[in-house]
Amino acid sequence: MNAELSYFAKYPFSRGARAYIREKNVKIEEIISVEPAENYALQDAWNRVFGAFVGKIVFVPRRSDRLWMLMEELYGGAEIQPADVLKAAEDAKETYANSTSFSVPSTDEDLLYRIISYPLARILVSCIGDRRFVRRYALKEGELLRRMLQSDFENGGDFSLLKGVGKEFGLNIDMDEERASMDVISYVKNTAQMKDRRKKLLFQDVSGGMVLFRRKEGEAKMEYMDVIFRSFQQALQVRIEEELPLEIPGSLCEMLSVPVKLLSFVINDYYENYSLDELGKVEVEKFPPCMKRLLSMAQSGINLPHSGRFALTAFLHKVGMSVDDIVKIFSASPDFDEAITRYQVRHISGELTGVEYTPQKCSVLMSEGLCYHPDELCKKDWMVHPLIYYKVKKEGEKRDKAGKNRNIRR
Repeated sequence: MNAELSYFAKYPFSRGARAYIREKNVKIEEIISVEPAENYALQDAWNRVFGAFVGKIVFVPRRSDRLWMLMEELYGGAEIQPADVLKAAEDAKETYANSTSFSVPSTDEDLLYRIISYPLARILVSCIGDRRFVRRYALKEGELLRRMLQSDFENGGDFSLLKGVGKEFGLNIDMDEERASMDVISYVKNTAQMKDRRKKLLFQDVSGGMVLFRRKEGEAKMEYMDVIFRSFQQALQVRIEEELPLEIPGSLCEMLSVPVKLLSFVINDYYENYSLDELGKVEVEKFPPCMKRLLSMAQSGINLPHSGRFALTAFLHKVGMSVDDIVKIFSASPDFDEAITRYQVRHISGELTGVEYTPQKCSVLMSEGLCYHPDELCKKDWMVHPLIYYKVKKEGEKRDKAGKNRNIRR
């Protein structure tokens, strides 16, 4: 197996992989025109896109993916019922979830198909054209990169591999058996979305413009490298979100119309089922600016930091929204998992423990970077909590002193 091709297949976003495709004079139109049953590049691209939708990018055999088989039937002129499509998509979730097949193929020909599958997947996602799904796809490609790097590193990959991949994203990193380091700017940029507050720059060892990670006594080599791997994930995720959707010629999307229509159908059905036409008796226009922004971000498919998710969930519960409707709010998030989200919402709302949580008060939201464009009501001396804001708005914004003795359980 060609070592260079293997590298490109694992890291198809690399400059070397792009140059190799140009050198081979690969024509996307020719790749797309191959019959689906023999189109291994399209199969791998499908695994990327559909895998991202159902939760994890892995490369499963086409015969294991009932939705792919339905697509082959559509290419052959068969009529497929919408219910069959949705059932096939639902059945495939378990196949993708249980698969660990993300290793590279063994032949040069199959390696080339894997390399091509990355730009082809980007074309598919762009033809689908849903910004919410772009974010989900970007997240899952980032997770695939992290798994690939960890696997290579665990199986004897040296530090030069990570340094080389880091250069693809402009990451200034250095590492050896006992320590790793990253420049401060790259660290802040690529850890911004991490939920673990211990990863914040405030808690790190900084010297000479570099953030240092040292191996602790008894710590496995992989543990102190975790932040490096996750930084790679974040860097690729951001790149894809910024680049997609691409401007794809209509002729290319037309050539891919069958997989695009099939994928669009299951994706749109998902978002429609989880959309909210209205929020019942909850009056969104009376939310404080911070909660309006968090709600808008969640519904737009933007991943919220942990503190933002907690604040929004607790606030929505306190203003009367049901667990089901709160879960729907988060369904557009790129990393949405219904079972995990429902558990977290039920926990915060008190269904599981009997203890209801209240959103953070204004001073805490401000310290966590969640205060957003405070208006005149926010600036009142007694305005110390988002729930007070909502109550005042509901009551018609009574005199200033009306809020002074309002009690919020903290």
